[in-house]
Amino acid sequence: MDGLTPDELVTIYAPTPEVAPLVGLSSVDWSGVSDAYGPAVDIPALIKALLSEDADHREFAILLLHQTIWHQGNIYSATAPAIPFLYRLLESEGPHDKDAIASLLFQIADGKAPFSECANDPTKRAFWEPILASAGRTLDAEIVKGKSIESAVRRALILELNLLRAYLDDQSDAAWMVFVGRVRGLA
Repeated sequence: MDGLTPDELVTIYAPTPEVAPLVGLSSVDWSGVSDAYGPAVDIPALIKALLSEDADHREFAILLLHQTIWHQGNIYSATAPAIPFLYRLLESEGPHDKDAIASLLFQIADGKAPFSECANDPTKRAFWEPILASAGRTLDAEIVKGKSIESAVRRALILELNLLRAYLDDQSDAAWMVFVGRVRGLA
């Protein structure tokens, strides 16, 4: 990755035009959705970088997408609007690494919204409630927001779920049905 910073990668790809699989990327209100670090304004550039001729740039972009729209198992409001563009990249020709994109989509499929694990865990609830209250937020509101995020992500995943079958390690019908059931069961 030649010492490239995330900001430098974004600066390179933000102004690039939308090519066929990414048409509509700029029409998403990325500042109105959040990734792991806040407003998701860098997500379009990272998705564009997945089409780069430079393999290091593509690798760095997928790493940064793992750190932003799926971060340590968490998914965010920016995750759902990114999914259709990731699916389009799986369908399109180009230099991009389809295995890496599919891997990200599989990880997103198993993702949870922040604080979702607190809903039925009194210990975690007791830990997070005062922290969130000091920031003027409530855990219950965060859990409700998280359920909405998870639902939106599952709906986006289901639309083109069959594109992932070719990338499943175990391509048996049974393994596929377990995966589909897992995604649909969370919707």
